[in-house]
Amino acid sequence: MLTSLETLQRALLLNKKNLFLMGFMGSGKTAIAKAFSKKYQVPFLDTDRMIEIQKKQTIADIFKDLGEEAFRDLEGDLCRQLSRYSGHIISTGGGFMLHHENGEICKAMGPIVYLKTSLSVIKNRIENETHRPLALSSGTLSERYDARLSKYEALATVTINTDNKSIDHLVTELWTVYDSY
Repeated sequence: MLTSLETLQRALLLNKKNLFLMGFMGSGKTAIAKAFSKKYQVPFLDTDRMIEIQKKQTIADIFKDLGEEAFRDLEGDLCRQLSRYSGHIISTGGGFMLHHENGEICKAMGPIVYLKTSLSVIKNRIENETHRPLALSSGTLSERYDARLSKYEALATVTINTDNKSIDHLVTELWTVYDSY
């Protein structure tokens, strides 16, 4: 009988699908992806981090120096590069799936899990953070949240509510989603 880890590794080898995490800033995409990666020994990618490495700048500096539209173009370029990867869990930036054709491109590479998190939880998580340029920019957080909510829901293969759940619980829930895909 195969263990959960062996089952996941076999599924990844056979299907060669990626597992994408999408959601608003502060929804836990990176933390959950890292924990999933560690538990199931699945390679992990973070799109924001990949852009920072490629550009040798932080996301905040890219926004400041180039602007949001140029950053979205970088995300589009990176999205096309993701086709070189298979069997990864990929944490995407909050707007990554919503621009260009990124969502549809990613859907062809594997399931997209929307980590749905209430605005009040997000506000508590990010209130003291200074590395999130869109949390600090003009317009309110709630307006941006409301504008993205239906788009996330439309793109998602599966939605997981993260409110009041531990990372361990969410990793297990995510495994169930992936295992059934």
